[in-house]
Amino acid sequence: MKSPFSSDRIIQRLFKNMKKLKKLAFISFMLALVAVPVAFFYFERGSFSEAELRVEIIGPDEITVGEAVEYRLRYRNNSDIRLEDVVVIFEYPDSAFPVENESGSRKEVDLPDINPGQEETVTFEMKVFGELGDEVVSTAWFNYSPQNLSANYEISRTHTGTITEVPVSFEIEIPGQMDSDEEFPFRLRYFSRMEDELENLGIRVRYPSGFEFSRSTPRGMEDDEWERDVLSPNEGGLIEIFGKLIGDPGDVRGFEAELGIWRDNRFITLRKVSDEVLIPQPNLFVDVIVNDSANYVANPGEDLLYEIYFKNVGEETLEDLFLTVELDKDFIDMNGVEAMGGRFQPDAGAIIWSHSSISELRRIRPDEEEKISFWARVKEDDLPYNPEIVTAYSLSQTGGEVRTKINTEIEPRGSFAVLENDPLESEGPLPIERGRTSTYTVVWEIANKYNDLEDVEISGKLPENASLNNYEAPEDSEVTYSERDGEVVWRLDEVEGGAGFSRSAPKLYFQVRINPTSSLDESYELVSDQVIRGKDSWTREDLEKEFDSLTYGNLLELAGMEIDDSPTRLEFENDEDDENNE
Repeated sequence: MKSPFSSDRIIQRLFKNMKKLKKLAFISFMLALVAVPVAFFYFERGSFSEAELRVEIIGPDEITVGEAVEYRLRYRNNSDIRLEDVVVIFEYPDSAFPVENESGSRKEVDLPDINPGQEETVTFEMKVFGELGDEVVSTAWFNYSPQNLSANYEISRTHTGTITEVPVSFEIEIPGQMDSDEEFPFRLRYFSRMEDELENLGIRVRYPSGFEFSRSTPRGMEDDEWERDVLSPNEGGLIEIFGKLIGDPGDVRGFEAELGIWRDNRFITLRKVSDEVLIPQPNLFVDVIVNDSANYVANPGEDLLYEIYFKNVGEETLEDLFLTVELDKDFIDMNGVEAMGGRFQPDAGAIIWSHSSISELRRIRPDEEEKISFWARVKEDDLPYNPEIVTAYSLSQTGGEVRTKINTEIEPRGSFAVLENDPLESEGPLPIERGRTSTYTVVWEIANKYNDLEDVEISGKLPENASLNNYEAPEDSEVTYSERDGEVVWRLDEVEGGAGFSRSAPKLYFQVRINPTSSLDESYELVSDQVIRGKDSWTREDLEKEFDSLTYGNLLELAGMEIDDSPTRLEFENDEDDENNE
């Protein structure tokens, strides 16, 4: 057994210890490589403190919408080191926009170096929009590097203000209650007290369930949205909306609207309004019939019979009632009103029925029904584009209105174009001779007083031994001719209201070739069965009107000739036709 202190064992232990020392030396070297930059970094960081740079946002705590407000970013270098590479990023509050109309929600500003002890301010101007009570939060980031240090620092600051004034008024005017399925108006009024113009104004409405939109004045972009490019200071506007509520008695329906501005495809709300409408439990059911129809369409100059039916649908007897009807003075001829038991007031355009004058209003028991009637005449002339009669009534606490649209009035005009007024230059003998070929030019003109006409068609028939030879028609119209029955048809997609009165009327010139086999008398019809048809685009009624035939006598009269006169027009030179006729 060898001694633990023998030379071999000693050499082996020395060799193992040397390997351990080499490993320890390598590990110590690597730790030194890491420790030196870390120590240098912490030395640099320790030589400057963020607390030595003072940064704050100074802005208003109370903000008025639309007025220019100023935010100041104030900074001071309290250290002994100059600060370099200074950059400020300012983020505007939501719904705020720079006065300079810059794009984007942030602004980046490069600042000069900040010397020790130096204090400066950066200013940002903007206009803030939003609702009363909205918080307005702005944020700024301050980036810099201390001199001779590679470290970069960032400080952030925020400021919060509150919108305390919105100098725009917005109101909703709506009936507190309205019967179901009865049209009623409600109004939105707005007014600006801002110092500057309000651009890209928008108004949006949220209707309750059961509301049926009818129309609005002015018309909106959609049924529930309106826009206005500019609203000047001390200027306002009105939107009137018509519609019906469909619901059960006792239902309460809420209407909401908001006014705001559009900016960068985003709607920013400034004001909100809301109100409710009650569908009441009715005591009276009222129904108005015009000329035996619930949806009658009137014609200019027509007499209208209004029949007002009313029934007590409550549980108690109704006594001592009054009925008032307000006539539409723009469309009703006050000289054509027959009150039938009522007291007519022409100046006011009103008829009043009192329980003291007619028995129908003295007492109405539950489930009893009564009727009151009157006559009114529609004006014949001076009607506007798309006319509509609005007749309002009020019976006890039940009121409403009846709307009656008025058809347009078509005036088809047929004549002949002769001599220098003939664009198709008709030829042949005139007076027309038996066995000789002549041509004559017919003029059709469509006058239309009030509403636009759609799908218009005017037609007439030519006599025997006559045919369509040529025509001159407006663009976007069509002329057809049937040889079988001799019918000429002129079709137009539309004829505008006012054509032939306030604007030019469409005209068709068509030339007819005729070779009569017998002599013609003045009553001979050169164009017969003339009729015009079309759809009134306002009332959606199909209209039709016949007009007088054009006779040989009409042609001679326009040419200033008698039937026995010798031919004075250039004769139609066609030897082959003459030989065939002989």
